[in-house]
Amino acid sequence: MDPSVNTEKTDIMKEDTKNNVHNNWRRFIVGPIIVFYTFVFQAIFTITSQYAFYILQKQKFANKTMDNSQNNQSVCVQNKSLEIFHEMEEIQKEVATWNVYCNLGTGIPSFVAVILINSYSDRIGRKKAFLIPICGTIINASFCAAVAYFEISIYYIPITLFLEGLSGAWIGMIHTGYAYVADISEAGKSRTLAMATLDICIGVGMVMAQLVVGYLIHWTGFFIPMITIDACLVVSFILVLMLPETVQAAPKEKISPVQYVKNVFEFYVSPELAGKRWKYIICTTVFSCSILAYFGRISVETVYQLSSPFCWNSVQIGWFAALRSLLQFMIGMGLVKLLQKGFSDEMIGFVGALTSAGSSALEALAYNDWMMYLVPAVGITAVLPQPMMRGIMSKMTPMEKQGAMFGGLAAMDIAFSMIAAVTANSIYSSTLSIYRGIVFFVLSSYDAIGAFLILILYIGSYRTSKGTAAEKEYLISS
Repeated sequence: MDPSVNTEKTDIMKEDTKNNVHNNWRRFIVGPIIVFYTFVFQAIFTITSQYAFYILQKQKFANKTMDNSQNNQSVCVQNKSLEIFHEMEEIQKEVATWNVYCNLGTGIPSFVAVILINSYSDRIGRKKAFLIPICGTIINASFCAAVAYFEISIYYIPITLFLEGLSGAWIGMIHTGYAYVADISEAGKSRTLAMATLDICIGVGMVMAQLVVGYLIHWTGFFIPMITIDACLVVSFILVLMLPETVQAAPKEKISPVQYVKNVFEFYVSPELAGKRWKYIICTTVFSCSILAYFGRISVETVYQLSSPFCWNSVQIGWFAALRSLLQFMIGMGLVKLLQKGFSDEMIGFVGALTSAGSSALEALAYNDWMMYLVPAVGITAVLPQPMMRGIMSKMTPMEKQGAMFGGLAAMDIAFSMIAAVTANSIYSSTLSIYRGIVFFVLSSYDAIGAFLILILYIGSYRTSKGTAAEKEYLISS
């Protein structure tokens, strides 16, 4: 049979699949799926971070009488002349080291998993790529519940995080969501807006987790919140089964995994993309800088707030995190459509990078509660560089390669979030005795670099578009 006939049939099948999905209301279920899964991710992170601080403190001061009237809350000492103040600093350092183990445990296997799973999703479909990380997270959440109930050593948690990482974990799930949204939206500003809407769903999940989990820990301890997480994962699994598939399953044929890896990285090395390659490289670099700043911040922020001079409890930490998610992921992302009326995607990303740099610098200087609460207000558009770069890259990418492109971004996301967590915790523990806010100045510098690169992208894109327009005008006049 003529290969062109097969190609034509495949294209017709893809178009039919796309039309069927566009006419199916169930495509919008992708939003609730992301909300529930983000709730789970944020809840696990919040619970394990606070549990680690609580249990290490409990073990260290097992034979001492402490002023700790609230259940499941950590002790905080502000008098630097007391011996216990320095012991608390040692606990902070140990929690920071444990965070490094956790991030390495989940990050290393996830890096490989998301490249393969997201790239494969261009052939096997998006639904399977959604279900795999949900199953991995169920395993991890169930074990964390057992750790909280039996008060097992926290150093077993990185082992199950490794198993979760093999499934692609949170980043694999989110980037499958972006690929799904790309499947059901048209290239252009509408796709960027659709991805920003998905980021709003992420914000809803984060706000819910940060508000609910703090109170659950305060009232019930650490075990009940973990059981709640398992229930949410079951709901997510059921919702994925209801989701319409956007990818027509390709004919079964043996393709080497190496080919899928090549598909992911061809955007940055292929000679065929010589005119666009520099844009892909700058967009991923800006994206990586934003990831370094964002994940570096959240990996040390809980310990930063639990300790002197803030001495916050789980409820206060939850309210702060909820406020930040509300401002950045819901209000900030909600501003995208308004900003698109007067600014290009590049300039929206530039504004976001500047506000993120400013908020990190403010957090480094903060010494009381009101300064801390100003941090998310200053950084209201801090996460915008990420959806803007995704949108720009998606617009340049053919439909049949969206999964591979987002798989590459997911790999970058994992690699740099892991690097961010490891370096931020290392910097924090190493500089704590010098000045506790040094790590946030470092994070601010990442966003400053990103802002500079966005300017280069904007100027280069403007010149390219002017050159293309002039060439078209010349051809028409000829």
